Amino acid sequence: MTAMPTSLSTVTPVNLLLVDDRPENLRSLEALLRRDGLNMLKASSGTEALEILLKHDVALALLDVMMPDMDGFELAELMRGNERTRRVPIMFLTAGTTDRQRRFRGYEAGAVDFLEKPLEADVLRSKVAVFCELYLQRQQIAVQRDNLKAFAEENLRLLKESRRYANALKEADQRKDEFLATLAHELRNPLAPIRNGLQILRMSPEGERADSVRDMMDRQLTHLVRLIDDLLDVSRVSRGKIDLRMECIAIQEAITAALEASKPLIDSGGHDLTIEVPQTPLWVDGDLTRLAQIVSNLLNNAAKYTPKAAGSPSARPRPAIRSKFG
Repeated sequence: MTAMPTSLSTVTPVNLLLVDDRPENLRSLEALLRRDGLNMLKASSGTEALEILLKHDVALALLDVMMPDMDGFELAELMRGNERTRRVPIMFLTAGTTDRQRRFRGYEAGAVDFLEKPLEADVLRSKVAVFCELYLQRQQIAVQRDNLKAFAEENLRLLKESRRYANALKEADQRKDEFLATLAHELRNPLAPIRNGLQILRMSPEGERADSVRDMMDRQLTHLVRLIDDLLDVSRVSRGKIDLRMECIAIQEAITAALEASKPLIDSGGHDLTIEVPQTPLWVDGDLTRLAQIVSNLLNNAAKYTPKAAGSPSARPRPAIRSKFG
């Protein structure tokens, strides 16, 4: 996070604009006001002053009133008409008499003060110092405003980023819960036929039926190992996705595996299951374990929610089920 600044840097040096058509007056004014931190920008005409103002920011403009071509009043009016210079404080310096009409015209042009020549050094320095201090304060406020804006924008960015991370964590947690709930449900399916197969083998450990039961248990254990692999794969849990292992299989194999997993539940519900499977293999490009899960879930739901009196579940491949391998 960006820290708030403890202090504000000031812009130095501070520029003063001195405008007078007489070079000796400019030199005298510069000598009078010279001190550390002040930079004197001198112009001998209104046109030159405007050119300087286009390049530099100034804290105060000291204008001589009586100048050829463009007097101080005209220069002040032009400054007030330009957005860049309209807020520059203007102080008029005049060697002539300042009657009320001239003062009014000066203030109307934007002057903040009138000083008559010869100038009182202490008074001039004091007034110039006030405007320089005001200028520095405005610069400091501008820096503080920019820092506050940057600070607020950074806080807003961090807030949005934290919300985005929180939402991502929430979604990942939700996907994990859904994934684990699905796997927990699926893990029960192969366990029931394995348990029944063990009971059958205890009673009849030998013979053709025992071999069939062992084959069934081997298929269900393979299914169970696949589900446990899904559970142990942390990356798939976080993404909420399962892995598909595509291969060319006969759809009858998926139905057989699903029947083995669902038969205990169907039998416990007192249902009779009718399976119509053609002798000719129906080849599909799919994942045997996932297809068996789908069929087994359908059979389990039918067994759970079908009343005994309402009939019995049945399963048959539709004629439309074909594959490019068929």
